[in-house]
Amino acid sequence: METLESGQKGAYIDYQKETAASGALSGLHGLSLMGEKLSCGMQEEPEPERPILSFVIYVDELAMPSRPEVGPRLDDREVFCTRLPASLQSEDGVRAWFASFGDIEEVFLVKDYKLQPSGKAYARFKSHVAASKAIAAIAAAAEGAQAAWSESERALLGTRGSYGLNVLRRLCGDDAAQLQEIRQATGATGLTVGTTEGEQPKQVTGPQLHFVVHCEQQSQADECRALLSAELAKVHVAFTHEVQGSLVLRGFPASWSEKGLKFVFAPFGGLSSVCLQEEPAQADGPATRIAYVKLRNASQTSKACKSLHQTKVGDGDLVEECVVQCNRWHPCAWSDGSFRMGIFVDQLAMSRRPTETGPTSEDKELFVRNLPLQDMNRQQLQEYFEGFGEVEDLYLVRDPFTDEPIGEGYVRFTLHRDAKRCLEALTPDGEAEATDLVGSWSDSERILQRKLNCYRFNLISELVGKDGGGLERLKADGKLKGLWFLADSLQQRDKHAPKLLGKQVHLVGRFTDETHIKLLHELLERILEEVHARIADRIERRKRKGAAAARAAERPKTAAAQAPAYPAPAPGAAWPAPAPYWGGPAGAPPGGAPPYDLYRYPPRPGQAPPPGYPGGPPPPGWGPPPSATVFEGGQDGGRERRRKHRSSEGGEKDGKRRRRHREEGDKAGGAPAA
Repeated sequence: METLESGQKGAYIDYQKETAASGALSGLHGLSLMGEKLSCGMQEEPEPERPILSFVIYVDELAMPSRPEVGPRLDDREVFCTRLPASLQSEDGVRAWFASFGDIEEVFLVKDYKLQPSGKAYARFKSHVAASKAIAAIAAAAEGAQAAWSESERALLGTRGSYGLNVLRRLCGDDAAQLQEIRQATGATGLTVGTTEGEQPKQVTGPQLHFVVHCEQQSQADECRALLSAELAKVHVAFTHEVQGSLVLRGFPASWSEKGLKFVFAPFGGLSSVCLQEEPAQADGPATRIAYVKLRNASQTSKACKSLHQTKVGDGDLVEECVVQCNRWHPCAWSDGSFRMGIFVDQLAMSRRPTETGPTSEDKELFVRNLPLQDMNRQQLQEYFEGFGEVEDLYLVRDPFTDEPIGEGYVRFTLHRDAKRCLEALTPDGEAEATDLVGSWSDSERILQRKLNCYRFNLISELVGKDGGGLERLKADGKLKGLWFLADSLQQRDKHAPKLLGKQVHLVGRFTDETHIKLLHELLERILEEVHARIADRIERRKRKGAAAARAAERPKTAAAQAPAYPAPAPGAAWPAPAPYWGGPAGAPPGGAPPYDLYRYPPRPGQAPPPGYPGGPPPPGWGPPPSATVFEGGQDGGRERRRKHRSSEGGEKDGKRRRRHREEGDKAGGAPAA
């Protein structure tokens, strides 16, 4: 369209064939239209050739209004950021900005076709944890930037990515047929993936998934962008309806079709959807096929998984026989197929949990089961527990596959008495029926109290072991690729540890097979049983020790009440003989040795010396014994100086010690030194 000198509008109309142009000329020239007479003529000079423009469209630049809320693979590290600060005009500046959020491995600044910064960039961090923290930090910053997990990284991983689908094939079609349809619909001269045809684009391209559009006008590139966005939206819908929450079947031959899959799952109520995908070839094997299936009766999912996994299926006629692997779709997984699963400590069976000791005033948290989630939402549950007192926190344990609450959780009260009142209203563990609301004191809370808990036993050291040795043994026995002991108040040394599932104590394992989940449960329950048995034994020993101490505290009073009075002996008279309970024989010792000689007549266990004896109170009126020391004794009752002159260092020390004892005895007025 052009504006003529007269102010009227003119237009150039291109026809594919010359005969069509001649027919239009004869039909339109002189035609009256809305009071105006049209004037048409054939263009005498050929129209100058228009330049071909090149545009690069990254997959993360496509509109994604239907992008599902699916977590990344647990080894994803790439982030796509938009609305970068205007001050960031160079790749070095963008790198420094991203580095403030975590360790960076690679940065790519996206530019437009004029080579100007577009306010968008990719950043690949050195770890998944660093990328997660960067996304959270950028969202919390007030600079207006937005960050999300890279759609390019997900697409290039294929069936190993977060969607479990071959995204690139769905966008391009077989042999790029889908791209050719888009090119023809928009009039573009070329549309390719990550490569160029003809003239090279002026934009510098990165390793991320992108499309190159060759066209005469930018509007054609915008149309390509819109159609590619529509194809990506179809991928998102397919993930939600076909993959999320499905069963994943592997190991079946190429002869299997959708009909064969329906035959295999017929005993479990049939299928509601089937999605066949081809996994790309790995370094250690050829390409394989996988199937995502959803049952009509979702309650049969666990049963089907247990029945078919590592089982030979097929009839050998309609369906070729083979051994298949059947697992549930894991939203929290790594790109190698291993997945993450968490176990809260209170979910374990505790057959020998000590009940001899009651809770302390610091016990304020309860573990509850059989929560009526079908009748009450979280807010209603909160209000129910607040009927017993102020609730500090309510956490609902979620299913690792569906992320839905499973009817178990923790409720923490502000005061111990409120938690105790609530527990008394719940059904005790072991006495409940299937629908009864069950409650017990939180073992997670007691574990985090360490030795200050009612057990006076540090369970963390028992579970983790010295320098993590217990966890390493547990990981090896459980056939795990990783194992972490987590809680909100515990400091985690491992920088690659997964994020917390809750504040309470839980163990997170990296599994390669669902059968190993049950194995880990059994190992943990066995360890807790042994620990609880030791706690019970320690509690019993403390009880016996306390009872013995109580009896010992009563005996001195009885002995003192029955002890006879010992008058002071007359000058030259013999000392009285020790009582039979003193530890020596009745009557005076041989040679009339003083009865207080501890070396010869020590007291019996649990007996206290009578008044006047070492360790006992002196009776009134008693004077010091005549020149008695611990060194006196012998057959004649005389003084025996046990001195040995030695040249060795030990002899000198022995002599000093004996002289010190003698001097202490003299200072005490002749009383024997104990």
